[in-house]
Amino acid sequence: RPYQDIVERLYLTSPKKDNYINLKRKNVIEFIPTSFLRGTTHSETNILVDECQNMSYHELSAVLTRVGNNSRVAIIGDLKQCDLVKEKTGFAEIIKVLKLMPSFAVFEFGLDDVVGSEFVKEFLYAEHRFEQGDLGSTIAWIKEKKRNPKTKIPLYEEDLALEG
Repeated sequence: RPYQDIVERLYLTSPKKDNYINLKRKNVIEFIPTSFLRGTTHSETNILVDECQNMSYHELSAVLTRVGNNSRVAIIGDLKQCDLVKEKTGFAEIIKVLKLMPSFAVFEFGLDDVVGSEFVKEFLYAEHRFEQGDLGSTIAWIKEKKRNPKTKIPLYEEDLALEG
C-alpha cells in the first residue's frame, strides 16, 4: 500500500489526474503484493518490484518466473537499506544471476542519484566514509560544509554500488 499511496499522491494532484484514474479503473495499473503471484503469468506488462533488498532469493525468483511474453521487469533495491539479516536477503544473488543473462541489463545508481533530501545525501556519504574508516576526509568536508553550505557532497567511485 505505501507505493500505491505515493503514486496516487503524485498523480491525483497533477493535471493528468483523470488519465491515472482511467488507467486504474481499467486495471492497466495494478499494485499486487508478491504473495498473490502464485499461479499467474504477466504477459505484455511492465513490472516494477521495489524494495527488493528486503526480499529473499525465493521471493525474487517467484516474481521473475511469472514474467510472460513481451513483458519488462525492473527490480529495484539498495543493499545499504536492507532491513533483513544480510544472509536472508536474496537481492545480491539475484543481481549476480541476472548479470549472466544477455536479455537483462543491470543499472547501479550512486550517491549523486539520490533524490532524497540533502540530509539523506549527507548521511549516506558520512556513513560510507565511516565504514571505510575515512573519518579525516569526512570531518574536513563537514567543516567546509559548515563554512559554505553550498558545498556539494564529494562523489566517490563505488557510489554504494553492489559488489561483484
